[in-house]
Amino acid sequence: MLHQKSQDLILSFIGHLGMLGILCMAGYLWVERSTVFDNSLYSYMMILREGFYIPHDRRINYFWQWMPIVGLKFGVSLPTFLKLVSIAPVLFLYSLFVFVTHFLKHKAGGLYIVLVLVLLTRYKFYSAISEVYLSMAFVALMLAWMTVDREKLLWLGKRAYTILGMLILSLCYLGHPLIFFPLGVVIIFDYCMQQRWLSWNHMIWLASTLVLFVIKYLLTERGSYEGKVVEGFQQNTFSLDALRSTVDLYTMDIFWRYVETQWAFPLVVCLSMWIYVLVKKKFLAFACLVLSSIVWIVFVAQLNAYIDKPYLFMIEGYYGLWALIVLLPLVYIKIVDAKFLVFRNVLAVALIFFGLHRIASVGSFYTDRMEDMQQKMSDIEYIDSRNLVYDTSSAVWDKYWLIWSVPFETLFLSTLGDKEKSAVIVLDKKPDQHLLDTPFEIMIGTQQDSIKHLNARYFTIDSSPFIHMK
Repeated sequence: MLHQKSQDLILSFIGHLGMLGILCMAGYLWVERSTVFDNSLYSYMMILREGFYIPHDRRINYFWQWMPIVGLKFGVSLPTFLKLVSIAPVLFLYSLFVFVTHFLKHKAGGLYIVLVLVLLTRYKFYSAISEVYLSMAFVALMLAWMTVDREKLLWLGKRAYTILGMLILSLCYLGHPLIFFPLGVVIIFDYCMQQRWLSWNHMIWLASTLVLFVIKYLLTERGSYEGKVVEGFQQNTFSLDALRSTVDLYTMDIFWRYVETQWAFPLVVCLSMWIYVLVKKKFLAFACLVLSSIVWIVFVAQLNAYIDKPYLFMIEGYYGLWALIVLLPLVYIKIVDAKFLVFRNVLAVALIFFGLHRIASVGSFYTDRMEDMQQKMSDIEYIDSRNLVYDTSSAVWDKYWLIWSVPFETLFLSTLGDKEKSAVIVLDKKPDQHLLDTPFEIMIGTQQDSIKHLNARYFTIDSSPFIHMK
């Protein structure tokens, strides 16, 4: 008993070490995580409205947006607000880790959460608001609930245990629609590992997952970003021609490149755990791992088949969900031998540091991107306007990946240096003439969200027309 408590303490320490590492990374990378791509739009809208910004019913963002919004209400500085945008989602994830580790007393379940967050994630970590990344914690929470030692929940009746399981899995409805696939795999894998063929809990939970997915699938607006994901699901899932062409897709090249250069170490570790499942003669569980992995890899490759350039942060988000599947055996492996326990602990720490290092290693892309924007903004010193339009080129596309968010990003980057120098840069092949002829008023969207409504405490907006820089 004393030995088990010692091992639980070590696993808990390793888990906290990983979560603190993720939190420190979020604090250190606060500019990138709060002002790049979609993050810049979310930060802009929260400041403009001084309230929640929840587009396309991504309600999972309610769990963390309240923190930077409270900061706005108390009048924190712009850097402090952006730091809150960066660390608040991680604090939300940390709270789920603490719940699993200390309330459910499921140390392996807590470690699973940590490793899921760092194992296959690189560029996606730089998106503080990614509902794909945040949704993974709900699946991990459900796995912990299914595998928790019921003796630690003696106060909870069987019916309440089933109902609470349904409530936990229903949280996935608040996130990305594709999260239901790994959620279903987790439930089926546990069913196969437990080999309780008449388990009503698993049947009820799996049925609930299917019902929730169908509702999400049917109600997601086709014009929204998630709607496009749903349409892609419809078009690519059942096409035999699409399946045959998968090996030739550029997205599969990206996948294999990740396997060789980014994921090799963790995937070798996961493969050894898969072999453990096979040795334990859990053949159906092993088949679940293999088949679900193949389905997911093919599906993601087809879903992003339109990609012909390495926009890695986009495709990585979906491939990253694979971590929920490849790591599943971790929670079921029982180790008694002291030497193997030490090896497991060292390996867990190595995986955490490896993942954090790999996340840091791709930061140069964002640094170079921001430096290029700073270079463009330096032209403002010689021009009587802080609103500039630059022509795009193939080189710009390769460096920036997406350019729609550049106006929001430059607004923040320029203002962080000096509130009186708030600038807006636009990259466009054919800039709209009205930008060059009329006073600048609206950043994007409706009159309600006009840039002229931004809080003057943070920004000093130049209302003059854009100047075309060729």
